[in-house]
Amino acid sequence: MHPDDRAPLRAVLARLVGDEVIVEFARRLGACLRAEDPVARLGGDEFVVLVEDLEGAVTAEAIAAKLLVAMHDDVATSDGPIRMTTSVGVAVSHGGIDPIALVALADQTLYAATSAGRNTYRAQRGGIGWRRRTAGCAERGELQHRGARASRPA
Repeated sequence: MHPDDRAPLRAVLARLVGDEVIVEFARRLGACLRAEDPVARLGGDEFVVLVEDLEGAVTAEAIAAKLLVAMHDDVATSDGPIRMTTSVGVAVSHGGIDPIALVALADQTLYAATSAGRNTYRAQRGGIGWRRRTAGCAERGELQHRGARASRPA
């Protein structure tokens, strides 16, 4: 996953403000996950998360939807507020795929989410079809996911 609007973010990365945005992005990312879910910054503004022992792709997609909502609020920086959204690529495997291929699959789905626009995710299960959810409704602070409603905290 990575923040959207990467060109302006990269423009400020040379300054302290860019670091503030990345730190806040990482904090929000960690707040959406369990303590045992490792997060790695691959460089620049890209992160990867490993979430194991899920009930399936639906749970992975629920986490992606939660991340979209968490990243939606502006980031307060020393230079003023910066709007932040994110794109997320989800790869789900129940074994039979090596870690490098799984990360490559997540990268492909991230590229698909980025190509589709901002504030969205794409998910793929070990080569079986695309699924997508857009978070334009996150503009209103809500996401609908399989009949369940997730709201941003007030």
